[in-house]
Amino acid sequence: MGIRHLALAGALLLGAFGAIGGAAAADLRLPSPPPIAPEPVAFGGWYLRGDVGASIYSSGSWEHGAITNTNTAVWNDHTAGNAGFVGAGVGYQFNSWFRGDITGEYRWGAKMGALASYTAFCPVAVCYDIYDGGLLSSATFLANGYVDLGTWSGLTPYVGVGIGTSQLKMTKSYDYGPQTLAVGWINGDEKWNFAWALMAGVGYAVAPNLTFELGYRYLNMGDAKLGASVCPGGGQCGFDGKIKTVDSHDIRFGIRWLLAEPVYYEAPPLVRKY
Repeated sequence: MGIRHLALAGALLLGAFGAIGGAAAADLRLPSPPPIAPEPVAFGGWYLRGDVGASIYSSGSWEHGAITNTNTAVWNDHTAGNAGFVGAGVGYQFNSWFRGDITGEYRWGAKMGALASYTAFCPVAVCYDIYDGGLLSSATFLANGYVDLGTWSGLTPYVGVGIGTSQLKMTKSYDYGPQTLAVGWINGDEKWNFAWALMAGVGYAVAPNLTFELGYRYLNMGDAKLGASVCPGGGQCGFDGKIKTVDSHDIRFGIRWLLAEPVYYEAPPLVRKY
C-alpha cells in the first residue's frame, strides 16, 4: 500500500471518529445556570410608633328630649368641624408580612352645631333654635393588626383593622333663637364607647429600622352624650340626648422605629428537576 493510500485511510478514520464525537456531544445537556436567590427580607422585633394627622368628622344627627318644652321641636340639620390628633403606641413585627400594635391618641376639640325648629309657643309660623359653640374631643385606644402586601421600589402598601374604646367629651353648646331672641344651652357630658377602625396606606423604609407611613383610616367612635338643655331663665327643659355615630375620616402620617436591628432571612433556592 502506497503513501497515498495510507493518507486516504487516515483521513477516513479521523472523519468517522469526529462524527461519533459530535453525536455524543449533542446528547449531553449543558448545566443550567443557578437560580437567582431572592433578596433578603427584614422583619422581627418590638417597635415604637408615633402618629399625627387630620380628622374629618362625619357625625350623625342629634337626638334629644324636649328641646324647647314642646313636643313639636325637631332637629333639622347638624354640622361637624374638623380637628387634628396625635398618637403613640408599641407593637411587634411578627414576620415579613404581619404586625400588630396597641395605640393611644388624643383628638382635640372640633366644633359641633345643630339647628332645631318648633311651632308651639312660637310668635311666627316656625321658630328656630341654633346650637353652636360645643367642642367635641376624644381619647381613643385601639389594638391594631396590619398585613403588608409586598415591597416595590421601597414602598410597602398595607391594610389593617383596629378595635378598642373611645371616650367622647362634649362641651356646653349655646342655644340662640333668632325669632324669640331667647338664649339657652345644652350642658356638656362625656361617654365611653366601643370603637373600631379600617386602615390602608403605604410605608417607606428610610433606614433598616426606621419606616415612614402615610395612610387613611376610617374610625367609628360611637355616640357622643349631650347633657340636659337649659331654657331662658335657667330652668331645665330637656333630657339627656346624644349625637349619633360620631365617625371620622383620618389622614395619618406615622413613624415606626424598630428597637433592635431587624433580622434578615432568605427563602431557600429553587431546585430544578429534569
